[in-house]
Amino acid sequence: MVTMEYGRYGREVFGPHQQGELARLQALAAAYDPSSFRRLTALGVRPGWRCLDAGAGCGTVSRWLADQVGAQGEVVACDLHTRFLREGDCTRLTVVECDLAAPPSLGMFDLVHVRFTLSHMRNRDAVLSSLVSLVRPGGRLVISDGADVATPLSPNRAFSTAMLAQWNYLYQSIGSEKLYGLSCPDLMKQRGLEDVNLSLDVPPLAPGTVMTSFWKRTFQQTVPAMVAEGYLREETAVVAQEYLDSPDLCDLSVGMATTCGRVPPDGL
Repeated sequence: MVTMEYGRYGREVFGPHQQGELARLQALAAAYDPSSFRRLTALGVRPGWRCLDAGAGCGTVSRWLADQVGAQGEVVACDLHTRFLREGDCTRLTVVECDLAAPPSLGMFDLVHVRFTLSHMRNRDAVLSSLVSLVRPGGRLVISDGADVATPLSPNRAFSTAMLAQWNYLYQSIGSEKLYGLSCPDLMKQRGLEDVNLSLDVPPLAPGTVMTSFWKRTFQQTVPAMVAEGYLREETAVVAQEYLDSPDLCDLSVGMATTCGRVPPDGL
């Protein structure tokens, strides 16, 4: 089994150069955007706010935020690679290409939002502290990240085995944590945030859904490496992929745990 000690999301794994990566990210966004938009609406995002979408990916949340804050506000969308942001409508966004581990000076924000990003970073604790420092007094931090509580219980053993192998592969190669989203409430409280709350959304896996498309595209990228490096047997991978193509598919995907917290009005 081979370990990539210094692997990074967006470089060794899931890079923008890989075929189908934009479609994979768009499927992920389509699956989780409705839940994200509900949470952000309930938070009270309004015209005039200055928002940071950290790890903006294909930019669906950034563009939605731009609609909410209007011309009086600003949305800064940052990512390690901004190709997919710039290929879409980014006229209402301030697009910044940067490493969240060493971001440029971005100023202070009413809202900092980060989704499915920190769980894939080895230095996530330091990055989280940096993001907290960007929230102005009284502002909000929203972290949505993975909480895989369902796939280990899948009725299809090959699929649950393949998902476990994939998490092992991603942990070893880039440091991904499959339950990171559930740890965020405590992490926010440790950093002094108040009014912290947690919610969990678990999308279904069913024939023809965007969530199923996301996992099919993800396996297309990860299975060759997992098999070659000994994380997964080829025959198990075949059965797992056939399960995602089956008209009888009825399962649950990885959950998205969303934690919201507020910086005290007097600051930290």
